[in-house]
Order: sequence, then C-alpha cells, then structure tokens
Amino acid sequence: MTRPATRPVTRPVVRGVHLAGVPARARAHAGPLLLALLVVTLTAFLAVVTPRLVGRTADRTVQAAVQDAGPAADLLVREFLSDPSAVQVELDTTTAARVAERATALRDLAGSELPAGVLGEPVATVTASVLEVAVPGGPDALMPLVHVWREGAPGVRWLQGGPPAATGTARQVSSSPQTGPWPVQVALSEDVAAALGVRTGDRLAVHAADGVLENASDADPALQVVVSGVFEAEDPQDRVWSGATGLLAPRVSGAGVTERTEVAALLSAESLPVARLLDTSTTATTSYAFAARASALEARAAGRVGRRVAQLEADPTELADPSGLPEARSRLDDVLLDTERRVGSAAAQASVLLAGVVAAAVAALVVVADLLTRRRARELATSWARGASLAGTGAELVLEAAVVTALGATIALGLAGLLVPGPTSQGWLLPVLAVGALAAPILGVRAAARATGGRRAPADRSERHRTARDTALRRLALEGAVVLAAVGALVAVRSRGAAGADEGAAQDAGAGGLDVLVAAAPALGALVGALLLLRLLRPLARWVLARATGSRRVVPVLAAARAHASAGAGPPLVAVVLATSLAALAAALAATTSAGQVEGSWAAVGADVTVTTEPRADLPAAAGAVAARDGVRAAVAARVDDDAQITERSAGGRVRLVVTDPAAFGRLLAATPLPDAPDLARLAGGTGGAGGAGGAVPALFSSDLLDELGASTTLVRGEGPVDLRAVGTVPALGSSAESTVVVDAVALSGALGAPVLPDVLWVAGPGAAQAVAAEPALRGTSVVERTDWLAERRAQPLTAGLGHLAAASAGVLVLLAVLVVVVGAAATAPGRATALAALRTLGVDGAQARRIALGELLPPVLLASAVGVGLGALLARAVTGPLQLRLLTGQPEAPDLVLPWWTAAPAAAVVLAVVVVVVVESSVRRRERLGQVLRVGLQ
Repeated sequence: MTRPATRPVTRPVVRGVHLAGVPARARAHAGPLLLALLVVTLTAFLAVVTPRLVGRTADRTVQAAVQDAGPAADLLVREFLSDPSAVQVELDTTTAARVAERATALRDLAGSELPAGVLGEPVATVTASVLEVAVPGGPDALMPLVHVWREGAPGVRWLQGGPPAATGTARQVSSSPQTGPWPVQVALSEDVAAALGVRTGDRLAVHAADGVLENASDADPALQVVVSGVFEAEDPQDRVWSGATGLLAPRVSGAGVTERTEVAALLSAESLPVARLLDTSTTATTSYAFAARASALEARAAGRVGRRVAQLEADPTELADPSGLPEARSRLDDVLLDTERRVGSAAAQASVLLAGVVAAAVAALVVVADLLTRRRARELATSWARGASLAGTGAELVLEAAVVTALGATIALGLAGLLVPGPTSQGWLLPVLAVGALAAPILGVRAAARATGGRRAPADRSERHRTARDTALRRLALEGAVVLAAVGALVAVRSRGAAGADEGAAQDAGAGGLDVLVAAAPALGALVGALLLLRLLRPLARWVLARATGSRRVVPVLAAARAHASAGAGPPLVAVVLATSLAALAAALAATTSAGQVEGSWAAVGADVTVTTEPRADLPAAAGAVAARDGVRAAVAARVDDDAQITERSAGGRVRLVVTDPAAFGRLLAATPLPDAPDLARLAGGTGGAGGAGGAVPALFSSDLLDELGASTTLVRGEGPVDLRAVGTVPALGSSAESTVVVDAVALSGALGAPVLPDVLWVAGPGAAQAVAAEPALRGTSVVERTDWLAERRAQPLTAGLGHLAAASAGVLVLLAVLVVVVGAAATAPGRATALAALRTLGVDGAQARRIALGELLPPVLLASAVGVGLGALLARAVTGPLQLRLLTGQPEAPDLVLPWWTAAPAAAVVLAVVVVVVVESSVRRRERLGQVLRVGLQ
C-alpha cells in the first residue's frame, strides 16, 4: 500500500503578534525586566540631568567671573568731545545734551552684534580741563574738572551751597569777550574740600597742569575756579563715580619723589560749557563706560561676546564720529575668553564621565538582555516549534522592551524635569533607549532561531572551515573597527585636546558642543582593553585547566573546569572591564583635580598668607617682626608689579616684576612647595655682581622670557629706564605662569637713585595667619590666606559641580559593575546548580561546593576588574593633559596624575559581590533536594 505524497509545510514569513501573551511573559520574567528598567531609568536620568547641570553651572561661572571683574569688565570708549584741531572760542550750551545722545548711539553701535541686554546703561565722564591745585602742607595735586552723566541724575546730598551754575551765556561770551578765561563754578566732595582747606564761595588756587605749583601764591590769577558747594554721594559705590579718580576722596599714589595726589572737581551740565573755555590749549575728552550685565550673559555666548569686544578694541572704526577715532578698551574679552576655556575644560571632563556611564550602562543592558534570553530560551524554542514566526516573536519582544524602555525614560524625564528643568540633550539619551529597546529582542530572536537548529552546519569539512574562518574574520573586522575608532579618538584627544574641541563646547556636556568621538575616547580605549582580554581569556582558561589537572585535590580541578566552560561569556566580562576602568578614571580625575587645587593655591597666593598694601618703608621691619613669631618659617617683603614693561630693541612685553631680598626670597621658596630658584644667590652682587657689566642690574628671568628677549633688556619705570642683565633663571611665578623677572631691591634702588618700597608681604608657616593678625603694623591691610583661596576655589560652581559629578559617576559605575557581576552569575546559576548537585551526589560537601563556585566565578571577575583598574589609570594619564585640568585647579602647568587608594574600590566591590553571590547560592542549595535539581537540570 502506497502512502500519498505530502507537500512540505512552508512557514509564513510573518504571523500575527499575540499581544495577550506579552503581559504574561513579562510577569513570568519580572526580575530581569525590573533590572533593565532600573538601568534605563538611572542612566537616562544622568544623561538628561548632566548636560542641564553643566549648562547651568557654566552660566553661573560666566556671570560670577564678570561680577568679580567689576569695573574692569566695563567697555570703556574714550574720545575727544569735539575736533581736537579746532580751538574752542564760543560757548556750546548743547554739550551735555550731545554727550547723552552720543552715549546712546555708542551703546547701539557697540551692542549691535551682542546678545540683548549685555551692555548696561552708559555712564559718561567728561574731562573739561586738567589743572593743578594747591594742597595746604603738601605737594600740589592734579585736579581734573569733570562732569558725570547717566540716565537719571547721580544721587548727592548738598552739605554746603548747591550745584555749579553757569557763569555766562553764549551771547555774553560772544559779545563781551574777556581778556582771560571765564570764571567757572565747581562742586567738591566733603573729603576733597577738607584736603584743600576750602569752603563754599572760596576760590581755588589753581594753575595750568604744565607748571609746578609750590604754594598758593603761585596760582594763576587768570584762572577763576570757585567752589559753589560741598556734597557727599548718597551711594559712594555707584559706578557713576568710578570714572573720575579723586572725585569723592583724594587719591595718593607713589612714594617719595614719585608721590602724587589726585583730586577732582564736579561740573554740572550748566557749568560744563564754561569750563571748556578755561584752557583752550587742551581739548575736552569724554569716557563712556558700559557695564557688562552679568545676568544677561550665558556660557554659550561668552566666546562670541569676548571676540566682539576684542574686535572693538583692535578696530573701533565703526564707533567713530566726526570728532575722530575713539579708543575702546576693556578686560571683558580676557575675562570671558578665559572663562570660556575653563568652562570648555569642565564640559569636556563632564562629557568623558557621562560617556563612560552611558557605555557601561549599554553593556549592562546587554548583559541583562542575555539573562532574560537565557531564562526564556525554552519558552522561545517551544513557541517557534509550535509555529510562531521569528518576525512575530521579534515584534512581541520589541513591544515588551519598548514598554520597559519608555517607562524608564518617562520616569527619568519626569524626575529630571522636577529637579533640574531645562532642554533635553538627545545625544546621550538615544544610545541608552536604543539598546534598551533592541538588545533583548535581537538576542531573543537569535535564541529562537538557534533553538531548532538555526543555521545548519555543512557536511563538508572544508566548507565548515571556510564558514568558521568567515565568522572569525567578521569578528576580527568588528574588533579592528573598534580599535581604529579608539586609536583615532585618543590621537585626536592628544593632538588637539578634549577641552574646547569645537567652538561652543560649553553648550552642554557634549551633545552638539563637543566631538562625541573625542568624549568617548576613554570608553573606546576601555572597550579595546576588554576585547583584548576576551581574546586572551579562553587560552588562559585552558592553560589553568591543564595546570589544575595535575593537582590531587578535587576543588582546583573542578573549579578550573567550570571556569573554562564559562570562559566564553563575553558580555559580562566586557561590561565589568568597562565599568571598573571608567570608575577608576573618574576617581583619578577627581583626586588629580583636588591635589592640583592645593598646588594651585600655593601658586596663586605665593605663601600661607599674603599681605598687600600701599608701598611702605616699614614693611621690611614688619616682615622681621612677623618672622620672629611662633609658627612662622619665613617672611619676606617685596615690591610686585604684575604689569611691568620691559623692552629689548624692537621686542618687548609685560612681565611680573618681583623686587625683593634674594636671600629672604630663597628662604620663602624653601619653606613652601613652590619650585626652588638656586640662581637667587647670583643676585647678591648688585651691579657689580656676575653679569652686571656696564652698570646693568643683575636679574633672574623665567625661561620663556630668556628665550624670547635674550640676556639684556631694559626695564621701563616711572623713575626712568633701567638696564637689566640676566644672570640666571627663575620659575614662572603666579597661577597663570606669567613671565617673571626677579631683581635685588638694593641693586634696583641704587640704579634708580630712589628706594623701591615693598607693597607685598609673604608669610609661610602654620602660624602665619595668627602672626599677621597679631602684628600692629599690618592692621588695615589686605590679607589673603591660602586656605581661604583653596576653600573658595573648591566652592566655585564649576569645580564643586565637577567633583559631585565625578563622585556620582564613579558610584553609578561601581553599581553597574556589581549589577553585571550579579546578573552574570544569575545567568549561569542553573547550570552551576545542576553541576554542583551532581557533584554532591558523588561526595562533594557543601564547603567544597562553595569553593568550586567561587573558583568558577571569582577568577574572571578578579582578572577583569584588575585589568579595568589598570586601564583606568592608563586612560587617566592619557587624558589628564588634554582635558586641561590646570584651568580648573589654578596651576600654571598641567597637574600631576594622582591615583588614590580608592581607585581600586571598583575591584574590591565586584570581588565582594562574587563572595555574596556564592554565599547566597550556597544557602539556597541547602534547601534543594538533589533528586529534584538533577531531574529539572537534566531535562
């Protein structure tokens, strides 16, 4: 009897998606899904919050820098009030109105390419004339006649008299010209009037500024300047008064033959036109000050604003008017560009840390997906055998994973919106969501396909070899691509730096502002190390097994056999290496920054305590008194000029000039961590010492200055030029590593013919602060303690925020490493339980079973974590310089890498996790029946 032929059953490519089975399947495997939800939520929260915090902190840093700069950040535009070639012979009563109109026009011109509101309301200061006035019992003083203007009159209280009035009209001036200048009324502040010894109605003894005034009888009778009133400012800190030196109080500068006193007299809008006729040989000038509004500045616009201000300083042509080309100057460009570099360094470091967290989280999600796939492998195989298509199975798994991922992202976005509102950076969020939604479906579909045979192995041996070779080549190509990407990223980081790799690096922690490949360079380097370890692990496991087979004890042999069997588990190993290496990197960066800030405090302050005052002849005696107190190792007085000018033929520049006693300065350097200067002994010879040929003063130059200008230069000072000759080198001093020149105070005083009085006192020692506070001669001086500087630096939003981010990143990475170890152990737990149950039936006791489990789990984890910590140290050494941490530490040079003991904490955490897993598994096995375990495990 013949059987009818049957046609082969062809499976449809796509079958219906069974939505009803998705919730039941999720409930059956709730544990891995909850782990995936936890990883997605935590990582997505960090991916959203970190860029927002970096951007917010960057804005606060820029605004704080502008506020700290104060009036120096103002944009000052100085120009002649009228054509300097024209002689003022008529009374211009529109002067004050023209100044107000010009101020508004300049604000519109200067702020045309700046963000709205960056430039504040203008303040104008008109200097009509500069005279010399007699000061009772002292040298003459310079006295400019100034008019100040802003929108809304400056607040003053009249103590005597009233505001200056006009002493003539335009018709009077033109129809009745006098033989000399017209009388001018001025107002004086209370302190200035007291210093000049005048009251309301008094005539000031003044003279043109080109003469030397010895006493009141030398006053020019043609210059009639009368005091109309005495006032005091309602708010002396109002910036309207900052443009006129000496207006609210006399200012004394210099000492000895260079001492000079400055006062100023106030003009009203009515008396200003007459004051312009007081001295027709000079042309009135006007300075317009535009304050930078810190609240209107954002980090992303800091560089653009700084470059715009620098452009106006270099070429103010667009600000010109018929009176000529104005002069523009400000330190706002320096402040903003320097802050932009600091913010760029911080954004780069935050990007590196965030990239590490995202990379480790992605690897952890793959490990969780692998656990989920292992647990539902039989279910997937059964579904496939019963007719389900791979497409339908994949759709169900995608739906399940998408719901979990979307729920985690929703929770993360909700928490982030409550805690740190702001825009969402999708660049860091998308990789986590993509892996969370696709990893489990891809692994599940592959497991379902392989459950019924999957791809059939060819019967021909050569064909099998060709297939294996193709598989190995594909793996090698993938690993080669990773290696090339890592090498390219690390080369890019080392060559052009990670900080500020692109313009606008401060926009966020990497998405759109920083090259993502550069930010991911450490993570790629760690991935290469993990892949290399994965290549070496199986041969190493075979070698260990071969060595263990010679042992007479059962535990080493069985543990090595179990470790060899599980050596091919790649995702957990890669994830552990990634997490531990990047956690070690975060710890090393945090420790390096902290140690660098300590060194930066020494460079910035120069000693434990720095006292700054006016040049004083008694400061060396005060230094000696402080040095004799308990707890003081060294105290030295010096004259420090951070803007000294030196020239050499056609070259020149600004340097930091330190004029001090070389021996005392050497003792100070020896008592502090600052670099020593052994060449200080060469300065002791004065002009006759080494290198002092031709009467030049011996000096020590920093290396950069010596290479640029050579050994012979000229120091330009107010007392006159002084020739300097380098007799040695000195380290660059200061937090910015300024070019430095150190000169013996005695030698320079002799060359100038006048004493160079010190204005700085450095004190080193644990009792420096107490010694300075107890010295009567130093009361009322400006005192800066190094510990205060350090505390303030660490409390700054940028450095404090990075410290918190590094700690949080390290903690999350350690948590991910522990999670990977636990999940990896859970994935292999069924096979291990079956094997140990079988061994227990053969006589292996509980203690031996625990040691076998420990021998299976611990060596790979210990090796991966040790390799990870080592990779983290190497990566930290590679990126410390490119990250420009010195901008955050305040050091002149890149800080030395610091590897604290807690860099190894990730390795200790994963080892502890393995021990806990083994103990928990052992306790669970005690309650199991061997027969049941064997029956279940062998099915």
